[in-house]
Amino acid sequence: MKTVLALLSTAAIVSSCYTPHDVQVDLISAELVRIDTIVRHTAQEQQLTWRDDYKTEYISYAAMERKFIVGTKMTVFRQR
Repeated sequence: MKTVLALLSTAAIVSSCYTPHDVQVDLISAELVRIDTIVRHTAQEQQLTWRDDYKTEYISYAAMERKFIVGTKMTVFRQR
């Protein structure tokens, strides 16, 4: 009986420490403004530059086989 009570109290203590986290980002639209070809990790890749309405630029990388068009819109996460 003491063992069961000890396990239950330990489980209650451990589970009481868990708190859910809220996502602290906004979803905004960004436009592809530039595509550059770079050498990264000994292979050629595309460096994509995206710009949002607040004039913040975001960089992403893609394989050379993927095709992108300048002016494409994409939703990105922006920290609050």
